[in-house]
Amino acid sequence: MKRITCLLLAAATGCASGRKSALPAASAQSLSGELDKGGADLYSATWSAPGRISIEAGGSCAPRIEIVEGPATKPALKGNSAEVLVVGRRPLKFRVIAAETGSYQLQLHPTPDRLEAPDPQAVELLRRRHHFAELPALKEFDEPASRLDEAVRGLTKRGFVQMHEPVRARMESFQGVDLRVDSAHCYAFFVRLAAGASFSEVARRGLAASFILPDKSKLAGDSFSLSVVGPGGVAQKACPRSSGKAHFDLSAALATAGRELGTGGLTVEVFAKSTGAGRRAAARAAPTRAKRD
Repeated sequence: MKRITCLLLAAATGCASGRKSALPAASAQSLSGELDKGGADLYSATWSAPGRISIEAGGSCAPRIEIVEGPATKPALKGNSAEVLVVGRRPLKFRVIAAETGSYQLQLHPTPDRLEAPDPQAVELLRRRHHFAELPALKEFDEPASRLDEAVRGLTKRGFVQMHEPVRARMESFQGVDLRVDSAHCYAFFVRLAAGASFSEVARRGLAASFILPDKSKLAGDSFSLSVVGPGGVAQKACPRSSGKAHFDLSAALATAGRELGTGGLTVEVFAKSTGAGRRAAARAAPTRAKRD
């Protein structure tokens, strides 16, 4: 077990890994720890009163935050940060998950827009996990292929139309899909595994989709969500403000070198829906290639 250090901004207190250690109240709180790749620290936090709380993580282990359970209403997850509305005194449980081996820093503080924000009453390290296998695989990956067909029919019912032929690639070397987009459309992506293909055990514990716009800004997390349904999923939606080259990518959320997406073939289908803005002819989305190693 590696040591974890808990630091208050107002005072410092040490706490041993794997052992509960309550911290006194403070207006803001900082903690640090170390994890192996794919590891996770599970925390429990309580506050003395309702309020809006910001949780942020950073560090060399490329940490991300996952809300597990508790009195939070629609947490605004953005990978390494979350904002939660604490509505009671029940503990809020969350994980810090490491994409790489290294250290992390964690900060919990009231959001600055609240004049009467609550102080954290206690933060406890409940459990440390050092390997992704101890994290449960997501049940969405066990859904039948028929549910995936329902998902793509849902796209078409909302006005999305498939653009051109599917892009075919191997998961072992998948580096994303380049395509041209325009400001007159919003885009969605339908991913399906080929016969005999399978997601890796790492990927089954979380898939992440991202979309790089023509202006080089990146959509991910809440702004570009991925819904996994059995042997594939749907990522949506991207609405560019300008025309040009864009890039769609898919990877295991916990993966680093090697990407660890899975084995076998997959197809990526691009869907587009008119935004209804303007009457000028818009260039159709044209996947140029699936990048390979």
